[in-house]
Order: sequence, then structure tokens, then C-alpha cells
Amino acid sequence: MTTSTLYVRFKALFVVLLCIGFALTFSLSHAMSFLQGSDSFNFLLLYKQLIAGGIGYVMLMCILRMREKTLRSVAFLVFVCTMLIMCYGSLFGVSINGARRWIYIFGVSLQIGEFARVSLLLYIAHIMAQYDEIHARAEYKLPQHLLMGKLLMRLFLSLFLFVFFLYLQRDFSTLLITVIILSALASASSIPKRKLVLWFALLLVIFFVAILLDQNRLERIANFFSQENYSTQYQLSQAFEKIAEGGFLGKGIGNGMVSITSLPYFNHDFVFAYIVHEYGLVGAVLLLSVFVVLARFCLVLTKFFYKINRFYCYVVIGSALNFLVPVSIHIMVNTGLWPTAGLVFPFLSTGGNSLIASMLSFAFLLKAAKERQTIMAKAFEVGDFDGIN
Repeated sequence: MTTSTLYVRFKALFVVLLCIGFALTFSLSHAMSFLQGSDSFNFLLLYKQLIAGGIGYVMLMCILRMREKTLRSVAFLVFVCTMLIMCYGSLFGVSINGARRWIYIFGVSLQIGEFARVSLLLYIAHIMAQYDEIHARAEYKLPQHLLMGKLLMRLFLSLFLFVFFLYLQRDFSTLLITVIILSALASASSIPKRKLVLWFALLLVIFFVAILLDQNRLERIANFFSQENYSTQYQLSQAFEKIAEGGFLGKGIGNGMVSITSLPYFNHDFVFAYIVHEYGLVGAVLLLSVFVVLARFCLVLTKFFYKINRFYCYVVIGSALNFLVPVSIHIMVNTGLWPTAGLVFPFLSTGGNSLIASMLSFAFLLKAAKERQTIMAKAFEVGDFDGIN
């Protein structure tokens, strides 16, 4: 690809995902109005989503204007701030269905776990990049080994705090996504694999122990593996019914409102079932093709930065998986391949927290693509392509 093509394609994908999300919110607003028994169209849901999109866009532009040094320097501060807010939420947050994930600030609800995951990935990318930079030096002196040990301690401590607060909030879906993403990041780093295996084994043990101590999660898992799974779980049976009704081409925009309102959380946890119901298998395949293209572009970025800038390499891996893993689990939940996890679909599920967090993750991808464009332009200018693949 040319110097600017990939960056332009990332921006095009971003616009496509935003347009799909806002169009779906418009359709969902109509369905929500019908559910509330109102004959008039309620634009409140769409207004909230547009406001969240505006906030996310301002944050995105700020990230794009930051230099790499600035971005890495604020990573720790942002992580500390989100950990303090998570601590407050764990102690004083609002508990819904046994999960204490929400806090209210001036009447606005915040699900801080969405933002904490993004801040953790940025901070971990910074630490791993620092470790690789020291590891790549020709000579190993005692101060360097001490610094590498200090970085590992910061890495493990940050992970411990994050996992601890997620356990207090009973946010096991975010914990699972984080473990998967960090495992991918660790496999690409130069940190000794033995230490990483031991650490992530400990995280998995904590994860399963936390589930065993939570009666609600145990009941969900037991229902998932029971022979009467589909008939005993109302949400799942309704999701299957709506997907089946959608068929190949779907019922059309707004034509399935009467039946879709019987599906709980059709605008959040089961939005994929809503999409298939309205737009059919064709619409679902077209939607998933967008994320396939996103994965392809992220792979190009990862290969480009692997040898010349590990920070952006880790940022791209973490941000890409921050989309692909939740999308995969969300679809698996909607199709009965995974226990219900209360997981939203990035860009498409309604809710300002999810949209802003999705836009922040995509901002890092745009930043990396823009940095690639700058590096390639300078290489063409001086005719030096050493280390650039």
C-alpha cells in the first residue's frame, strides 16, 4: 500500500462503523418507542448517542494530535485515574444484577470498566515497549537488569489491581477479554515466557475461583451446559427465534418491531440478533466483513511496526483485539455458543460509554496508521527503507 492509502482506509472504516451504528440507533429508537407504548418517534436515544459520539470525536482528535512521547507519558496518569474511579465504583457504585459496574456523576451513568480496559492496554503497551527497548541493547549491565525487573513489577502490579477491581465489580466478561488480549500481547513481547505463563496461569486461577464464588455465574454456566438450555433460558430462546424469523434477507427496517420487543436487551446484549432479524443473514455477513477488513488492515500495521516501533505494534494488537474479541463473544452469546455475559457490540450497541470507548480504541489505530504514513513519507523522501517492510 502507498504511504497514505492505509490511513485513508482506516478513516473510511471508522466512518462506515459510525454510520452503521447511528443508523442502527435510529432503528432501535423506533423500536424502543414502540416498546414504551408511544405512537410518536422518541429521538432521545439517538440524541444521547450523537452526544456521546461528539465527545468521543473530540477525544479522538486529541489523541491524533499527540506525539508518541506525549502519548506514552500520559499512559500511566490515565491508568491511575481509571483505577481510582474503579476503586470508587467498587465501593460506592450502583449494583445491577449482582454487578457493581456503574457510577453516576452529575446524573450521568458511567461504566468505567470499558474505559479502564482501554487505559490498561495503553499502559501495558508502554511497559512492554520499554522492556523490549532495554532488552534490545547490545550490552546487559546490572542497572539494566534492575530496570527490567522494575518494569515487570509495574506490569504485574497494574494487572493485579485491574483484576482485583474487576472481581469486586463482578465484571467477569471484561476480565475474560482482558486476559485474552494480554495473552496475545505477551506472546509478541520479549518478556521471558516462563514468567508470563506463571502469571497468566495465576490470573486464570483467580478468574475460575471468582466464578466459583459467584452463585449467579454458576447458575448461568449450569444452564448453558444443561440439556434444556434453550428452553430454560428465555433470552437465548428469544434470540434464536428472532434470528430464525430474520431468515436470509430479514424483515426490513422497522418491520419487525412488534416481535423484536419480546427479546430482552435487544439494543445492548442481543443487538446482533436484532440485526439478523431486521437485515437477515446478508446484513450480518456484510457487517462482519467490515470487521474482517479491519483485522486485515491491523495485521498490516502490526507487521510494519514489529521491528521499528514496538509501542505502536502493541497498541495496534491491543486495540484490534479490543474490537474482535468482544464482537466474537457477543455473536457466540447470541447464537448459543457461549453463556450470557452482558457484553455489548462495539459501535452498534446503544450506550454512550460503549461508543466512546470504541472510538478511543479506534483512535489508537488511526494514530498508528498516521504514524506509518509519516514514516513512509520520510523514507521515500530520503530513499532509506532499511528496517521498513
